[in-house]
Amino acid sequence: MTPDLTLPGATLISTCIIAGGILIAAQIFAVEVPFASYVMVALAIFIVLGAGMLVLSAGAGAQTRPDDDKDSACPGCRRWGEAGQNA
Repeated sequence: MTPDLTLPGATLISTCIIAGGILIAAQIFAVEVPFASYVMVALAIFIVLGAGMLVLSAGAGAQTRPDDDKDSACPGCRRWGEAGQNA
């Protein structure tokens, strides 16, 4: 069982986007920000990590048992998590 990482992933992404926007706004107004390029790279890495957390938590929640399809409105439809299990 994997933990639900949806909220931490979304929080990490949104915080990094806001921090990046503040950093860019400071540079637009010619405020000297030390190590700004390194901070931007670190923020980009954190955004990628947060996106990975969202993808992994979405994949864990979409997995179902094969007998759940009979209750579905579309019995032939398969969810994303089952594709790897049936192959």
